[in-house]
Amino acid sequence: SYTVNGGSRVAVAIAPPIFGSGLALKGDVAAFLAGLPEQGEISLSVTNRQGTVDGRYALGGLKTLVSRLKAPCQWRN
Repeated sequence: SYTVNGGSRVAVAIAPPIFGSGLALKGDVAAFLAGLPEQGEISLSVTNRQGTVDGRYALGGLKTLVSRLKAPCQWRN
């Protein structure tokens, strides 16, 4: 689940990544990233059988990154 700028918690579906270790977001990643604000903070919380891991990340600069990924990832506008 995640929250943006201390808002309501939103559940998201995750899956194992195609390669490597970690987690992958199921669904439309481009739409998820495009829906985040230009500034602020996202707080993530992942729970499994071993417990919960929380993380907080600043969103500043994310829009620049997303615009650079659009072409190589073939994301629609």
